[in-house]
Amino acid sequence: MSEHDPRREPEIRWEFAEEKRRGPRVALITALILAVLVVVAVLVFFLIPRGGDTPAPTDSPSASASATPTTSPSPTATTPPSPTPTSEPTTPPAPPVPDPELGVFRDKVTPRLTDADTGLTMIASASGEEARQFVDQLQEDAQRLAGAVPPSSIADAWHSALGTYADSLSQLRSAAASGDASGAVDGARQALNGLVALLG
Repeated sequence: MSEHDPRREPEIRWEFAEEKRRGPRVALITALILAVLVVVAVLVFFLIPRGGDTPAPTDSPSASASATPTTSPSPTATTPPSPTPTSEPTTPPAPPVPDPELGVFRDKVTPRLTDADTGLTMIASASGEEARQFVDQLQEDAQRLAGAVPPSSIADAWHSALGTYADSLSQLRSAAASGDASGAVDGARQALNGLVALLG
């Protein structure tokens, strides 16, 4: 009879009422946990970039320290070497050209003078373009003769006679172009003989 006592039914109803009250508490606890997690996530998000910026200032003093010693010695080193005119006088002057002996000079220029005499003979029997080519060769030989240094004893006379010979070759080329070079050949040969006579 005691198991079916109706007085125990309110105890069962009281337990259901307690379970219904736990629902809002669980929701409140979960909301608080979520809020804490959000706050922690925000703090972590803002603390991570601040931690990455911390090594940047450590590099700046090293660069500033390296720049300070380089600036101080640079102006002191550049000022003294700037005035250096010593390089110009160090170059030795060209030695004077020695005065050649007449025999040495004669041996040097005689082959070209002989070729010139042969060329004038060939021009006398040539005409037109062939004669002009021979004259061009004689003019090149005359330029090489001008590059030879004569002895001081005949230097003035040699340069004067060589200029006369060069002028006669120019006249000979013009005459060869016109077709009558006989008179110009004689004039060039006389100028050439003047050079040969200076050699003794």
